[in-house]
Amino acid sequence: MSKLKKEPETWDEVISDFFRIKFESEEEKYLKDELKVVGELYKKVDYLDDAAIEFLFDTKRNKKSNEQSAISFQRKRAVQVLRLSNQLEGLVIDQKKEEYRKKILALREKYTPCKWLSVNSDKAGSVSFATHVIKLTHSKIDTPSLFDCIDKHDDAYLTTSTLTTKTIDGAVSGNQFAPIFQFLELEFKGVKEPVNLSV
Repeated sequence: MSKLKKEPETWDEVISDFFRIKFESEEEKYLKDELKVVGELYKKVDYLDDAAIEFLFDTKRNKKSNEQSAISFQRKRAVQVLRLSNQLEGLVIDQKKEEYRKKILALREKYTPCKWLSVNSDKAGSVSFATHVIKLTHSKIDTPSLFDCIDKHDDAYLTTSTLTTKTIDGAVSGNQFAPIFQFLELEFKGVKEPVNLSV
């Protein structure tokens, strides 16, 4: 049975969770990519004739359990590779460990809240809030999105102004700015802060 996710009790927890998720997501991608490279090396020297090694690198059969997070699964796979008795010639385990250590240090620095906010505050101008997001329709469009705040309406027509609650979405000028939007959209007990989206 999977554990129920504990609801955050403070804004600090909400924000800490955001940075933890971003950190773990990048670490998971790094481990996945590294394990793929190592798996290809094992495949080249026919070590995949060993059923345990073959299973370890088979991403179709070797999947995480429902109770396991994606990052814990990739960490477990990495430890299993380090413990293989059939180590590849040319695969310098100590070098791989050092590369991983450096990656973790870089990610810790990148996702230190103060550092991340300093770097990304300059890019916040690439994020806007809108009722009609153009980019979602076609990524090549450079037209700005629209925030419809017109109050007049005619009951004969269905328009944004006839809606009792407007859905406000984020418009980013490139996918690299999506984490900034995600940060600005953080919510705690139904309240979004520090951005007040009421018009």
